[in-house]
Formats: sequence, structure tokens, C-alpha cells
Amino acid sequence: GESKKREVSHSKVGTVEKEAIFSRNDVWLVLIFLVLGLITRCYDLEFPSQVVFDEYHFGKFTNYYLNGEYYIDVHPPFSKVLLYLWARFIGYDGKHSFETIGLQYTHDFYYYMRLPSAILGSIHVVIIYLSCRVLKLSLLSSVFATSLFLMDNSIITQARGIYTDAFLLLWIQLGLFFSLLSSRYSMFSSGYYASLFGSGLFLAFGVSTKLTATGFVGTVLVHQA
Repeated sequence: GESKKREVSHSKVGTVEKEAIFSRNDVWLVLIFLVLGLITRCYDLEFPSQVVFDEYHFGKFTNYYLNGEYYIDVHPPFSKVLLYLWARFIGYDGKHSFETIGLQYTHDFYYYMRLPSAILGSIHVVIIYLSCRVLKLSLLSSVFATSLFLMDNSIITQARGIYTDAFLLLWIQLGLFFSLLSSRYSMFSSGYYASLFGSGLFLAFGVSTKLTATGFVGTVLVHQA
């Protein structure tokens, strides 16, 4: 009676929830969703072979960095700098003109410039699944929710161009994920602090990419209150 009550109501400070957060099934499903994400985001990535939508802007930003030119943008530069570093890595010289939407690409560099968005877009799918599991949704519900995200046409489109949207969404997702994960650990435990650190770090990346991510900082603050 009384001893059992004391055992159940023992202090949570400094302890970690004994129940495993993820199972072996989760590992397999993460791998499956990652592969499906790569297929849906990377398939026929070279199409269309013209400047599409905001590639008009982000292609120019990358050129400015590569050519050492100054420019003014309303948003912080973090993910644009990552895109620039990737362009340097693949050997793009910053010479292609992004003057108009629909302009034909004359070299296959654009395929490799689209790859970061496609790869990060695949990781988005995995984060959705893991977030569902952290929220203690059933395996079936988690698979269903993740499948909807996997096949969402607007999300797929966003992950198939030379944009920073995929970067932004990943930072926001990870910021929210780690905030949710912190609630699965006992307060003041190492897991709790590590989760909060991860949440703060990735939300900082988000705000450093686009100021609209500031709203998600408020979401996390409310969640942690």
C-alpha cells in the first residue's frame, strides 16, 4: 500500500523515464521512410532544366557569394552561406545567370545544387515520424501521419529546388522535436538538458535562416512553460 505509493510517487528529479522512447521497429521504419523520402525527392531531380520559382533569387545569392559581391537581403544569411559552401564544394563557378524564371540551364551543376534540398527533404520525413513517436502516437498512427507528409505534393516540390526552404524546415522541425523529446526525460537530467540544448541550437539556426522562425521560438517557450 503505502510503500507502493511512495515508490510510484518518487521524485523525478535527476532520473530518466525507464520506458524506451524508440523500439527496433522504429529503426526499420526510419530507414524505410528515409529511402522513400530520397526516392520521392531525388527522382528526376534534373527536371525541369530551367530556373524555377525562387531559384531565381537563391541562385543569384549564391553567385554573389562566389563572386565576392555585396547584396542586401531581408533575411539572415546562415543557410544561404551553407548553400554557397556546397556550391564551392561541387565546383560551381557562379557564372550562370539567374536573371529570369524559365531560363535554360546550360550545365548540369543545377542538379547538384538541388541535391541539398532533396536530401534534407528526405530527413524531414524521418523527423515527422520520430516526432509522432515521441508524442506517444501508436505505430499505425505514426506511419499514417508520416505517409501523408511523405506524399504531400507541396512539401515534395519545396525539396526539389535551389532553395533554403528545406534548410529552414529542417531547423524548425529539429527545434520542435528536441523540445518534445525533453518532456520524455525527467527534469534536470542529462537527457533533459541535452534536448533543450538541441532545441535551442536548431531554432537558432532557423532564426539565422529566416526571421519567421522566431514564431517557433515562442512555440517552444510555451511548450516548456
